[in-house]
Amino acid sequence: MRQIIVADSLEWLKNYNKTLPNVITGICDLDETNMKMDDYLVFFKNIATLIFKKLDKNGYAIFTQTDRKYNKEWIDKSAILTNIALNLGLKMVWHKIILNRGVNKTDLFR
Repeated sequence: MRQIIVADSLEWLKNYNKTLPNVITGICDLDETNMKMDDYLVFFKNIATLIFKKLDKNGYAIFTQTDRKYNKEWIDKSAILTNIALNLGLKMVWHKIILNRGVNKTDLFR
């Protein structure tokens, strides 16, 4: 039986009392929020940490993230996620760069 839950995902996750078998998600980009860079990085790291801590010890998490540049400063989300995971005793199985070009560019390599 499938259960559909309509709720704020962060509040739901904070109150979820079980482990998550697996997770496939993406955390919003800075330009999708009203935050400043420093606040966004704290927000991003807190969400990632929460997800990793709720993850079953035999589970996996897949994050679909785009490294982005804001005001000439890169946000290397894959490095952030990798460091959080390693600090929590988790390991990376694979990392794939799907698109390595500027945002909003269309070319043969997409």
